[in-house]
Amino acid sequence: SNNIQCPADEQQPLLLNPYPNPADDEVHLDFILPNDGDVTLTIYYSDGKQMIQVFAGEAPAGLNRLTFSARTFAKGFYTCQLTYGGQVLHKHFLRK
Repeated sequence: SNNIQCPADEQQPLLLNPYPNPADDEVHLDFILPNDGDVTLTIYYSDGKQMIQVFAGEAPAGLNRLTFSARTFAKGFYTCQLTYGGQVLHKHFLRK
């Protein structure tokens, strides 16, 4: 059987890798929160300039899933930034 638990620290937020990666159209972002709280999820160009704020608001504890369209994004490298409880987490994806 496969009952292996994820070794994530349950008191820390976790931003999972965006998928699919590389992306053509839709990008899915999953994140796990230890408690309910205010979250901001923002996409940045490779040069560090803000492109779009995907989500800003309260999110529940546990697994959260967001999907956004990257159809209008130019080909290139992008950074996803999750802000929660004074912490900032980053993951990257490629638009092909």
